[in-house]
Formats: sequence, structure tokens, C-alpha cells
Amino acid sequence: MKICVFSTCNAPTYEQFGKEFVGNFHTNFPEDVDLHFFYDQFTPEPTKDKNIYFHDISELKRLETFVMKHKDDASKCGIFEKDGQPTKSYRFDAITYASVVYPLQILAKLDYDWVIRLDTDQEFKKPITKEVLLEKLDNQYTAIYLGRTDWDHSETGFVGYNLKNGGDKLINRMVEMYDSGEIFNLPGYTDCDVFDHVRLNFEKEGYKFDNISEGVPGMHVWPKTWLGEYMEHLKGPAAKHGVEGLNELPNTLLGQAIHTVSQFKPRTIVDIGVFDGSRAISMVKASLWSQSKRPVPDGKVGVHLWALDTFGKEEQQCLDAFEKLSKEDNRFTYTYINRKKEPDRWGPEEQVDHEVFGRLELGKSDFAYVDGEHTVEALRQDLLHMLPHCKFIMTPTYFVPDDEGKCQDVNFFGSNDIIQALPHKILPAIGKCEDGGLVRSVIFGPAITPGFGKVQTKNAVPDEDIHSNIGFSIKHDPLFIAAEIKALRERLMEIKDRRKVPFVRQCKIHDLTSLIIAGGPSVVDVKHKDYKKNWKKIEEWMKREDVRTFVVKTTHDHMINDRKKIPYGCLLLDPRDHVKDFISEPHPEVRYFAASMCAPSTWKVLLEKAPKLFGYNAAVKAGELEYVLKVLNFKNSVFFGGGSSSATRGIGVCHGMGFRKFALAGWDQCWWDESKIDMEEKDPKGRPKYLKVSIDGREFVTQPILLAACQDFETSFKEHNDLDFTVLTDGMVDHVWKRIGRDKQDFMKEYD
Repeated sequence: MKICVFSTCNAPTYEQFGKEFVGNFHTNFPEDVDLHFFYDQFTPEPTKDKNIYFHDISELKRLETFVMKHKDDASKCGIFEKDGQPTKSYRFDAITYASVVYPLQILAKLDYDWVIRLDTDQEFKKPITKEVLLEKLDNQYTAIYLGRTDWDHSETGFVGYNLKNGGDKLINRMVEMYDSGEIFNLPGYTDCDVFDHVRLNFEKEGYKFDNISEGVPGMHVWPKTWLGEYMEHLKGPAAKHGVEGLNELPNTLLGQAIHTVSQFKPRTIVDIGVFDGSRAISMVKASLWSQSKRPVPDGKVGVHLWALDTFGKEEQQCLDAFEKLSKEDNRFTYTYINRKKEPDRWGPEEQVDHEVFGRLELGKSDFAYVDGEHTVEALRQDLLHMLPHCKFIMTPTYFVPDDEGKCQDVNFFGSNDIIQALPHKILPAIGKCEDGGLVRSVIFGPAITPGFGKVQTKNAVPDEDIHSNIGFSIKHDPLFIAAEIKALRERLMEIKDRRKVPFVRQCKIHDLTSLIIAGGPSVVDVKHKDYKKNWKKIEEWMKREDVRTFVVKTTHDHMINDRKKIPYGCLLLDPRDHVKDFISEPHPEVRYFAASMCAPSTWKVLLEKAPKLFGYNAAVKAGELEYVLKVLNFKNSVFFGGGSSSATRGIGVCHGMGFRKFALAGWDQCWWDESKIDMEEKDPKGRPKYLKVSIDGREFVTQPILLAACQDFETSFKEHNDLDFTVLTDGMVDHVWKRIGRDKQDFMKEYD
């Protein structure tokens, strides 16, 4: 019997479940069972397993036709208006679930006996042997499935289709339901609804189906079938392992929070408004249990809790609970902060601000629960400042009316207004408010990439100008164009004719090296004593096949016109108008990476003359995140942090593109000939224009702006152990990097 397994995955699901599912497939299924993995808008990591086949779902033309036909109809995307607000219903999202059905028809044409549809969010308890499959895949049936008597439709996270006994016809009929639009006559538009409808009709024609969950009550039938012996479907209930709330469907706000934590397995939890600590304890236990049950990549299990107490009324009870758990389980550590007693440590009472999170070292927090101050302004400040730092944020502050029509005043309280500007999901559990009305939880994901966001750039223009610049350039992002086409049909022709400029987004890590050439005198001043020696080094590096060379505005013309060398890319960051003069004649073979905050005059030159143009969004603390999300209403942007110069920012951008190896040249950050400057000269504010600094006993003459870039480098990258630097030319950065490298341990000396 020839069998294949079929799964689909988007980028977030791949990171959470799909990568592990593919990586462990060969250990969980017999070696002669194939996996066909359909991916959506990302590229999965390659595998050496010969029985795993990857398919780009965007290449399915019939699916594309269906999506293009119905994507602009909100009702067919599961979006409806309720109480004046748009509401999402999975049951009527035909676009999403079509991507599960159409790939089946591709597999139905291949030479298989059985095709098993299986969701990737599985935790395998033990491998499924060939003997088990031969026993359970009974050839008298057209399909085997998980029926549910206590729910509106079957569970299709697992379905087996017998292609030799009508399963191919079943699949073709399901696809026809989508092609013809008949699906929109059903009670729901999911693949579950289509499967049930077609299955019932086939049963009338004499085809047999094996309902392996027959007689099992409830919504989550999976664990009580033979499937439960081999795997756990993580969308279903978790077994109870001393963690309250994990053994049943989360129907309370607390149960929902615990369930969410058990799925994400955070190692760092922030609880704002911790009260007596009981909620925090439950979340910590859930994460510890989940980490130990489903091991994290490095095998280390642990949670650090940041307990931020808004009012401090139950401080002693809270501390007693934390201390008790820390003694019982050494995998748990905590930091408790009482806002009333330690206002300076926390920050202004009306918000948890950006700098506070930096001081508290929360830059890599995995999960935050925000249940402190519930005013609109406090929540807006909390959420916008925390999004760059936390992977996921949950807050029980979405207010809705109760049966009597009572509701909190959402003009002053709650996150109802805020969620319109941020990527979010409203969760189903409902709680009651003491003075009337109901409340639900909202979960947010990050819209800004963490890791290089600690450096505050000193912007050369007002924040409003940066917003205006972003508003001009970001409209060339294909995802923005797609969103605008959907929202503004009357301007369709103008939008479609606009040039599409790909914007940089997160890439897989690779082994290439990014050679970034800044504009220091050692590489642009032909009279510099090391000029020839430096360029000999640079050009030797440029010959390497694993090197991609990037220049900045001040080295662009020098390399192309004077050195007669063509760089791979040019990095641009400055929002001022003069940048256009540095790249007035873009080279056709150079890739130009322009920040969205660059001036429209810069973008216009590149749009007109640069055939290889890419955009990126720079995080500069000018309110750009809120502007893009709320004013432009665009939720698919990724922002890259880094330094205040295009060269230092370039490391952050290249890091996002998957580079971990860097070579630096021209990063002098100093003046080599003191005779050319006046050390007594002042800047317009009366401060010294030049200054002397000492690094490891060597004195350098520099300027505040050059020193800031050097400090950017040291501050942003000092603690990033995954970065490998080679500095090719002399200067302040060379000395700083040598000092950073010297402070790190030598593996061979310490451990080998």
C-alpha cells in the first residue's frame, strides 16, 4: 500500500509547529510514507529526506482563480460588522480554507493508495508503524475521519482519503464546490463543511466512510480515538499535569491565558497588574509544564517572571507565592516591582515606557499579560511601547455589551479603539465586569523586529517629515498595494500602474558575508597613508564568492567611478533631501536598499532610474510604527533597528536578511590629520565641534556624530554572540571590536 501525508502551512504556523513537524517526519512515520508539504508565502528550510516534497501553494492556478474572484468580498473572507465593529468568523472564511482543499486534487492525481491530510500542530507520543497504518486504513472505506456529534462539523485536522475506492472522486467533488461557488450555499465555508456535505451525498450513493470517533462526545474527540495513542493535536485540550485549566476547553479569561502560554512556551513572562500573583503562578506552571513536555530547541527549561504590581495591595501574598514556587522548582526565577514603592524603577504612572523596558532588560520577553491600568491612553502607551519587546501580548480589555446592553465606556476604557491599528486577534472567552458589561481578551503580535532596537537615532528632520517620507515610499510595497487595491477600488488603475518595490522582510540565516564599506577617510581619501593597502584588502574580499559588498551614499560614487568596482548593494537611511545628489545616476547592476523614511526626492530618482530597488522600514523612535499602523492602516510592515548611520543601520538590515558574518571597511569614525581641523571650533549650540577620546590607551580625534556611530556599534552588537565580525581597516570601530572580542571567552581555552 502506497501512502502519503499532506500538510499545509503559513509562515507563523511553520515557526511554531511546521518546522518541527517536517524535521521529525522521518522518525514518526515509516520510511516509505511520503510527505507533501504545501507552504504559503515563505520558503521552508531544505531537508535531506528524499521522501519529503515541498510545494509552493501560490503555484496552484485554480486556487489563485478562486482567491482572485472572491478576495474582495468581505463576507466570503469571514468578515462581518457587529455592533459597528468588523468581526472575523472562521466559519465563513472561504479564502483561508480553500488552501486546504485545492492541494488535495494535485495529490489525487498521483500514484498513491491513500492520502492522509494531517495538521502540522501535532506532538507525537510515539511513531506510527506501517502495521498500524495497514490496519487502520481499511480499503472498504472511501475515507476515514473524525466526526463530531456535539459540534457543527467534523474535525478535518486528520482525514484519510482512499484514492482506489472513490477518495479521488470525493476530492474532485469538494474542489468543484469551490470552483462553482456552491460552497456559499452551505451553513459554513470551511473545508470541514464541504467535506461533510460531499460525504453525506456519497454515503447516499453507497460509498462507506469510517467515523473513527463515533460515540465520542464533546468537541475534542481526537484524544479518545486511536490517534490519541500516537499523537496529541495541540489545538485540543492539554492533559492535566498539575496545571489548573489545561485539562479542559478554555472558557474563562484565566483558562485562555493558561492555554495560550502552554502553546507558546515562553521563557520570559511579564505580568503587568500582577495583584496576588495567582494568575502569574498559573502561567509560569503552564510554561514549565509545556517546555518539559515539548522540549525547546536548546533543551533548557525555565521561566523568569517580571511581576509588575500596579497598586501593591497584595504585595506580601504575591511575594510569598513566588518565593514558595521558586523553592519548589529551581527552574523558576522572578523579579517583583511595586510601582507605588519604586516609581523611578518602573517609570511614569500613566505608562510603562520604552526606556523602562530597556532598563529592565525586557528586550527579549516572550509573553506579556497586561491587566494594570485600563484607560485607553494607558493601554495605548503600554501596547505601543511593548510591541517592539514582546513576541506576544495578551490583555483582557476588549469590552462588549451584556444581555442588558450595559458596557464599559469604550471612549475612556479598554483596547477596543486601539486594536483597529494593530495586528490582533479577539479571543472567544468572556468575563463579566463588576459594574455591568462583558470583557474579552485580545492577543497582539509584534510589528517591529526585536534585537536591534535599543539605539535611539538622532533624526535630522522632524518626526512629521519622517512620517511624510514613509507615507510616500511604503506605498510601493507590494503588500501595501494589494491592501490598497482591496480597499480603494475606485483608484484601481492608478494603484495597479504604480511600480512595485519589494520591502525587506525577515530571511533565513545563511553563510554569506556582508562586506559594508563606510565613508571613512581611509577608503575615500586617496592621500590617506593606508588608502592603497586598504583597497587591496577590500578588493581581495570582494572576489570571494561568499561575500556581498554594500556601500553607503559617501562610498557609492567612489567605488563605481574611481575604483571601477560594482558593489552588490547600496544602503540608504538619511531622510534629508541631499541624499539624491549622491545617487543621482544609479548603476543598473547595484541593488539599492532605501529606507522608507528617505526623502521622496531620493525615492523618485531611484524609482525612475534604479532597476534593482528594495525598500526597508527603519525604527527610529519617531512614532513611525503608530503612523504606519494607524494612519496608513498597513499591518504587514517589518521595522529594522540599528545605528544612526546608514552603515551601522546596515548591519541591522543585513541581519534581517539572514547575514551573521560581517566584514567592515572605512569605519574610521575619526580624523586622521589634526592639522586640518580647529580643536577650538564650536558647533552652532556653542559646544566643542571636535573632541579627543582614548580607547585602550590610543587617542583619537573625533566628532560627536562620529562618536555616536561608534557607540551605536558597541551598544547594539556587544552582546550578540551570533555575529562574526572582521574589521579590515584601522580606526575607532576596529579598536572597539577588538576590545569586545577580547572580553569574550575562548572556547578552546575554557572548555575543550
